[in-house]
Amino acid sequence: MVKNFTGRKTSFIPFRRTKPGIGPTNHTTSNGRLSANRHLTQFSFGACSSGTLVHFSDPTAPVQLNVFTYDESSFTEGKYKKVDEIPSVPLTQINPMLWIDVDGVHQHDIIAQIGNRYEIHALVQTDITTTEQRTKLDVFDDALFLVCKLIFRDIGRTGHTVIEQISFYLKDNLLITFQETPKDLFDSIKNRIRQGKGRIRKSKIDYLFYSLVDVIVDHYMDVLDTMGTKVESIDNQLMKTLKRDTLESIYDMKRDMLYLRAIISPLKEIIIKLQKEEETQIMQESTNIYLKDLFDHVVQVNDSIDTYREMLASFIDFYMMLNSNAMNEVVKTLTIISTIFIPLTFISGVYGMNFQHMPELTYKYGYYIVLGVMATLAIFMLSCFKQYSYNRYKQISDEFLQEIFYDIEEKFDKMGQILTKIITSSEDNLETFSLIWLDAFVEKTNDNLHTQEELRATIHQLKTFDDSERCFKHILSTGNQDRIVLIVSGSLGRLIVPRIHNLDQVLSIYVYCQDQNANEQWSSRFPKIKAVVTDLKELIARIQFDQEKRQQRHLVHSQLLINCLLQMRTEVGDKNQLISISKQIYRKNRSELMIINEFEQKYSSDTAIFWYTRDTFLSRLLNKALRTQNIDVLFLFQFFIVDIRRQLENVSSSIPIRAYRSQLMSKDELKKLKSSNGQFISINSFFSATLDRNRAIAYIENTENFEPILFEIDADPRSSVDKPFGNIKNLNFNHDEEILFMLGSVFQIIDIFTYQRSIWIVKLKLCSDNNFQLDMIEDDNKLLTFGHVLMTMGKVDEAEIYYRRLLDDFETTKHPDLARCYEALGIVADERNDYDLSLNLFEKSLRLNLGVLNRRSIDIASNYINIGDIFRKKGNFKKSIENYDKALDTLGEYPSSKALVKQAICFNNIGIACQEQHDYKEALAFYMKAYEIRRKSFPNDETSLGMSYNNIGNAYYLLKLYTDAIFYYQEALKIYRKTLPPQHPKFASTCNNIGAIYDDQGKFNEALGFYTDAAKIYRNMYSSTHPNVIRIEENIQRVLTKIKK
Repeated sequence: MVKNFTGRKTSFIPFRRTKPGIGPTNHTTSNGRLSANRHLTQFSFGACSSGTLVHFSDPTAPVQLNVFTYDESSFTEGKYKKVDEIPSVPLTQINPMLWIDVDGVHQHDIIAQIGNRYEIHALVQTDITTTEQRTKLDVFDDALFLVCKLIFRDIGRTGHTVIEQISFYLKDNLLITFQETPKDLFDSIKNRIRQGKGRIRKSKIDYLFYSLVDVIVDHYMDVLDTMGTKVESIDNQLMKTLKRDTLESIYDMKRDMLYLRAIISPLKEIIIKLQKEEETQIMQESTNIYLKDLFDHVVQVNDSIDTYREMLASFIDFYMMLNSNAMNEVVKTLTIISTIFIPLTFISGVYGMNFQHMPELTYKYGYYIVLGVMATLAIFMLSCFKQYSYNRYKQISDEFLQEIFYDIEEKFDKMGQILTKIITSSEDNLETFSLIWLDAFVEKTNDNLHTQEELRATIHQLKTFDDSERCFKHILSTGNQDRIVLIVSGSLGRLIVPRIHNLDQVLSIYVYCQDQNANEQWSSRFPKIKAVVTDLKELIARIQFDQEKRQQRHLVHSQLLINCLLQMRTEVGDKNQLISISKQIYRKNRSELMIINEFEQKYSSDTAIFWYTRDTFLSRLLNKALRTQNIDVLFLFQFFIVDIRRQLENVSSSIPIRAYRSQLMSKDELKKLKSSNGQFISINSFFSATLDRNRAIAYIENTENFEPILFEIDADPRSSVDKPFGNIKNLNFNHDEEILFMLGSVFQIIDIFTYQRSIWIVKLKLCSDNNFQLDMIEDDNKLLTFGHVLMTMGKVDEAEIYYRRLLDDFETTKHPDLARCYEALGIVADERNDYDLSLNLFEKSLRLNLGVLNRRSIDIASNYINIGDIFRKKGNFKKSIENYDKALDTLGEYPSSKALVKQAICFNNIGIACQEQHDYKEALAFYMKAYEIRRKSFPNDETSLGMSYNNIGNAYYLLKLYTDAIFYYQEALKIYRKTLPPQHPKFASTCNNIGAIYDDQGKFNEALGFYTDAAKIYRNMYSSTHPNVIRIEENIQRVLTKIKK
């Protein structure tokens, strides 16, 4: 039995053109059969490439058989000319994997011999040798056959982009690939097999199949990047000149995109088909997670093609508009000339009538007067046209051109040309989370309408849909940085959840239905589904509870970020970049663009408060960046924040004051505030108030759903020297009396009570940062400190950006902290599992430290510890222990307080090395040594104590002392909840460990809960191909399988 699957129906367009483009060019071979090799358009402005397509394959070249036989412990490689030379390997799943890479499909006899030897159907052999096949998948009872197109840039030979056919035949432990010509595209895969790196030699043959297809899709992306550059060059060319060749080039590229889409789009359905286990037993369940990642890449490629096609369509419209505009210019010129000559013709006609009694005809100077009048009239009319008609025409034309430019820029946005981390929308949704409710009856019952009001109190942005397709399109239209919480009915959930589950913007899903048991069965396959409920009150309670957890802000890390921003050196380029990005964001808002231009021309450091209090793009973007802790944007605003602080210091109050601020607050928020009585709160924005109590009360509006709050703030400048405040009446935009408190000001809640049974009074006291523990990471260089903070928060990508920025300056100036910058980048590389790069950076840092006299021993010890960590992770435990010993020797027998920190780290890491060598008792002993140092010397360093608890728990787990292990893991989680952001990787590793214990004990439901918590964090931090994501997904799938059984 054979099933044929080619994806959606796609019609091919015949390519019979002489200009360069995509399309087959047939060449008759010596044996009479037609062979084909295609290349993509090579476009250059001014002149097109030659019309002949290049055919690279040589029909007379011998077919080469590259054979790899491998398993986890060994591999063999050979190159053969004849099929009977290939070593014989039994075709069963338990035998070594066999990969035969056939270079050349033009010799039918060799293909037939391969087919006979490995029982390949005759029709499949025909498909292999016929190189004009559509992308398709054939599923047999015991084999798979895939035909697709290999698209790559032949940089080495011609520079063309080549399209060739490649076929895959997959069966048991056998994979045969058939390529038209020899090439080195799969060299990376072959090297991984030779070196035993990665998962290929540890996995079944289906993983090799996935890896090869993944390489093909990567080359699709590379080709599209090249074509994207050409699309941009067309855009630039349209701005310079108007040529017919440009229009032909646009049409050529548009046809190229259509052809590419026909080639690539069927892959989406094919990958979905491969993921369905019931269709074939050849693809292992463990490979499904990689196929999901591959599916995402194919979708990305298709989206890019669609975007480019839309852009090219806009270019055509723009070209036609420019052409029409040029014609209008000609017509306008002719019209002006004709209009000017109408009165002149009239005058000449009057005096050309030749009547006998026309006194002017006999006047001596009549002729010259008439000429003068005609010239004056012509000049006057010409000036009037120029002043009025032409200017009006130009205004209309410019507006039309501007709209076209906006349309083109909007399409470039989709390709990531603008900083996508600043999200705005037509609905001014500046909130981080939005709620979507999809239900056929969402607007048809009173209960549902009432529930909507209650939900808006939790997440203000609520959209409702009664059609799954419209809902799906809306979700796709949101940015990847948005966070969507979805409520869906059971019936519609079955339709939409599989389509949107893997989207980054979908955070959580709640199924509201009538049949809980039936919907729990299908929903268990989707980890983002948080609950299946049948009661509206339960639904509201669950969403509110989860939302509270998501919106928790960690005071310590917020203060660290703010303090670092205030202490860093400002960069002139940050202001220019902020202006450039703001112009892109507000490109369709002309009034805001005028304000941005005004800001660019007139801003100075002594007008910062004026600009902040003015309702402009500055306050909106800054407040959102502060609310969402968008590091990239905050860094651009750093100069602005520092300028505001300097102005506040200049007007800072010299005497204690009492200020008032009123606002509305939901009952739940008020409840949380009451529970925090006596505690400290940090304001992650600039905080304004007034000295007039009655004025503050007057601003309170009556509302049924919110509670009126009046904050009474006692502020003494002597108790808060680090965060200034002052009256900005003479500095703000409206010149109103206003007290402005500095960003990051810390207040203590003194009391909360009601006033006249209608207004809640919240008494606050301004405090210094020193009133509570801020565990600052000490570093002489403030930009290094900022990077350390980002690493502590788990923001690895952002940290690297700042370290790299600092490295450029340090290498130029030979800064004394250059070694520490190398070390910081080494830690980033270590976090990404790039151990070779990490080791190189750590060794650079060590060489610099050893070459400096009087360099602190703690810095050198830190280098040795980091190098030891890398050798441990690479499996070289001997060198690892040697470096740890060098670190301990450098620190000395009686280390100082700071050196004790490194000593504890050293003992801890030696314990990890012992654990990885399966010496669990020795590992536990070293973990205990590290723990005792931290407990006695640094009891307030809760983060390090949490690490020790976690590692001790690991040792007990491996010693199968599960009760002790869970105790220490739970202690670690208690500390992490207090000291770390909720998305920190340490949460994930500890949750994964607890899940593993419950897994071993057969408590699969409990294990699934902890595995899922870990997966949420890993998915948010890493790509789908990261080892941590892969392992946790495998754990979840394994436990789900056990639960079903």
